[in-house]
Amino acid sequence: MSAFVFGNAQSVREVSAGTYKTEAALQAVVIAAIAAVVATGELFTCTASASGYSQQDVNNVMRDLISQGFTATYSGTTITLAW
Repeated sequence: MSAFVFGNAQSVREVSAGTYKTEAALQAVVIAAIAAVVATGELFTCTASASGYSQQDVNNVMRDLISQGFTATYSGTTITLAW
């Protein structure tokens, strides 16, 4: 997930010093959801809760996911991904 902030050390340094930490936190939620599902077997979809995150954070994360080839939808407070 190279477009995400956790893709390299420089990006992590920038977010550590920056002001957009909530978006990075939502990215971590998505990464954890993907990792948990992948570890369980041959599943190709997952959900992640975006409850408590701003619409801007959700929009930015959704845009990144779609640009990386994921099918991503958002409804209520749930991000649903497929790959």
